[in-house]
Amino acid sequence: MMRPCRKQDSAVSEIIGTVLLISIVVLAASIIAVAVFSQPQAQKIPAVSALISNQSQIVYIKHNGGDPLQNGTYRILVDGADVTSSINLPSTWSIGNTLTYTKPGTTPPSSVVIVYTGYSSTGVVLTSAYFGTGPLTTATVTATTSPVPGTSSTITSSVSGTGGTISPSGSVNVTYGSSQTFSITVNSGYSVANVLIDGTSIGPQSSYTFSNVVANHTIVASFALTTYVISATNATTGGMISPNGSISVNYGGSQTFTITANSGYHISDVSIDGSSVGAVSSYPFTSVASNHTIIASFAANTVQIITSSVSGSGGTISPLGAVSVQYGASQTFSITANSGYHISNVLIDGVSNGTISTYTFSNVVTSHTIVASFALNAPTLSGITPSSGVTGTSVSITNLAGTNFSVSGTTVVQLTMGSNTITATSVNVVSSTQITCTFSLAGAATGAWNVVMTNPDGQTATLSSGFTVTSNVVPASSVLVNANNYPGKPGYLLSGGYIQFTVTGSYYTITYGGTQHTFNNGDVVRLTLESTTQGTNVPTIYVTSSQISAFYLNNVDLTINGVDYGQSTISQIYIGSYSSFTSTLTLNVPSQSAQTEFDANGACVICNAVSSTPITVYNLGMGSGGINLGPMATIYYTGGATGYSLS
Repeated sequence: MMRPCRKQDSAVSEIIGTVLLISIVVLAASIIAVAVFSQPQAQKIPAVSALISNQSQIVYIKHNGGDPLQNGTYRILVDGADVTSSINLPSTWSIGNTLTYTKPGTTPPSSVVIVYTGYSSTGVVLTSAYFGTGPLTTATVTATTSPVPGTSSTITSSVSGTGGTISPSGSVNVTYGSSQTFSITVNSGYSVANVLIDGTSIGPQSSYTFSNVVANHTIVASFALTTYVISATNATTGGMISPNGSISVNYGGSQTFTITANSGYHISDVSIDGSSVGAVSSYPFTSVASNHTIIASFAANTVQIITSSVSGSGGTISPLGAVSVQYGASQTFSITANSGYHISNVLIDGVSNGTISTYTFSNVVTSHTIVASFALNAPTLSGITPSSGVTGTSVSITNLAGTNFSVSGTTVVQLTMGSNTITATSVNVVSSTQITCTFSLAGAATGAWNVVMTNPDGQTATLSSGFTVTSNVVPASSVLVNANNYPGKPGYLLSGGYIQFTVTGSYYTITYGGTQHTFNNGDVVRLTLESTTQGTNVPTIYVTSSQISAFYLNNVDLTINGVDYGQSTISQIYIGSYSSFTSTLTLNVPSQSAQTEFDANGACVICNAVSSTPITVYNLGMGSGGINLGPMATIYYTGGATGYSLS
């Protein structure tokens, strides 16, 4: 049901303004300005006639005549609350336009006030309506419409003294009905002492919020320097701490405490905040920023025991055993190594102090331990007998001479050459100056080897180039193998051997992998065997001092002037003249019982006899003969070499 409003006119004093109330649904357009602030700005006050009604919770405000109002120049209050932001306002409210507002809840609205604010903080009531029962009094209108929204109040914040800040600070403008929070922050070492709101204490606070601000206010914060307490006590009798008790210290300040033991007592410990700092006689607290405790403990002076001992053998410590020392006195210990030994370590209360020969415990106030250990001096090597052996054999060493050999534990003896190592077997330490052992020289390279001996404690001695491994190769510049073609003695060219020469003519050729190559004068040629090889043609290789006319082998790598042509089979070669011949070809005749003839340098070595002796000829060279490496044929070779071995 639509309820019309009642019309009343009431004149109010100059301070609160004049409000014209109209009780009929159509309100009169008479307007009496109400001065909200003591010094309003001069401006034209518009005249507006409004038809205000309600239906249950809904309020209807129709512009019924007078001046149009621009959005932002007026406010609408319903039951004293500014609801302008809840109404869909047109840019210009003019005659015929109706504004609608729905009040939340179930209670119908009782009053509506339209206030003109212009574009400043001054406001006047244009018109109003009252829907309640009974006459609308001046007090009712005042409560509903004053203070006028659109104005602001000032809250002044400040700090009394030093020690902190308040934010925001100074004069803060707060819009009518809104809230403002202030934060109080203390400086390091300070605390909030008090907060005054409009002169009234509310105690120490870290923040304060002014809510629904409708008047001016003040907020003042004060601070105080923080004071901390250091509690100084004695845990036992026998001394004192000074000052004693609860000592107040300002933030950042300092306080020193002195600890003094009585006669016959000593300081046993000082605890700071529960943690020991040892038996100190004074302790300073500096830059104090919290509460602390200091507790002193004392103990009666007693005789202390220092226990000395030797770990293992090799020396002595003096005095030895449990040694009584008067409280606060000193005691020195001497550590001496036996002949052939040295001090390896000295432990004081379990902590290493190195290889010291004396140690003094000063101002003894507790029990201690001292443990000395010794080690054999580093070994030395002076000679080895015998001092050489033939590669491929086994040699027994009868006297590896030196000093400081350990007669207990495992001793290691080795021969070393570069990265190669031969470890001796049957090592026997006869005495601290003699060792016997055996070396296997199978596959050992010829030359000088270092002799290295290692004691069980890891100490080593080296006899540089002390042992020589000799070759079993007999030098020979020319050899003859089975020249009379005795049957059943096959042989092999070993993989990796090669011949290299420089061509000194033109139009010489080689057929390699089925393709013929022609050499140029000055070409450097290398033919390398890539596998252990038996020949198939006779002769397989034929090299004289003037020409090369055969090298009929498979798996040969051909290199010309450093360019590698890969591996293949050579089926033809003719080099009419050459120079700079080099050969590393090795001929191996394995052990096989057969009729054998072998000559070296023109002398008979195996003289046409049945023999199973293996023969190796090194670095085959130029010669007038050839070599037959047929699988089932007798090997024969006549030509140059550098040496041979029969093993």
